Order: sequence, then C-alpha cells, then structure tokens
Amino acid sequence: MEAGIHNYSEIGKLKRVLLHRPGREIEALTPATMERLLFDDVPFLKAAQEEHDAFAKVLRDNGVEVIYYQEETAKALANKVIREEFVNEIMELSFIESEGMKQAIHNFLMSLSPLKMVEEIIAGIKREELGDIKTD
Repeated sequence: MEAGIHNYSEIGKLKRVLLHRPGREIEALTPATMERLLFDDVPFLKAAQEEHDAFAKVLRDNGVEVIYYQEETAKALANKVIREEFVNEIMELSFIESEGMKQAIHNFLMSLSPLKMVEEIIAGIKREELGDIKTD
C-alpha cells in the first residue's frame, strides 16, 4: 500500500492535524500583500499566536494529535546530506542571480540547527543576517 494521506470521510472523527504556529513571517506582511493572502487586516504576531494556541488546545482537548510541520521538517533535515540537498534546491529554485548572494544564504542556512533553519526559511532571511557578501 502506498504511504500518504488518506481521507475517507468529510464528517469522520479528526485524528491528526498538521499545523503551523504563526511566527516572524507575520511581521513581514504589508497592507499590499494582505489582500492577496486573504487577510482583512495586518495581524499582530502575539494575537495570532494566542489564537493559534487556543485552537490547538481545543483540538488536543478533543483527542486530536497536533503535529507541527516545522518540527517534522527539522527532523528530516537532521541528516546533513538531506539538509545540504534541501538548501541547494532552494538556491536552485530561487530567483537570486548573484552567486555571491546565493553563497551567503547557503552558508547562513547551513550554519543553523535544522529547526532554526526551517524557521528562517519560513520567516525570510534579512540581508543583515548574512554578513559580508562577495559581489560577482
């Protein structure tokens, strides 16, 4: 049997759910991106996290296993070979033309723990986090 997600009912009991707790990526939202992302207003990180935590608690209180995809991704990235391939693929799929910038991002990401790497990729990397960047 093939592994994967199998849903056989729209009204059956929810057993497990994959969630993402809002993080620093919320702080990068602007009024210009809100509409495209279906937000009515710029959310406040603390309030978004409190609402998320309350939602996750309701799920747990009703017997649902809550799984956080950041943690699951970090588990997969614990393997250094997989982490290197992952970062290389991100660099390949990015629209960054500067080889110096690509190398700086690559070095920055590879210097982080797997969980911190996932957090940074989701939140977005700020130029000042990269240190010196060699120009092409």
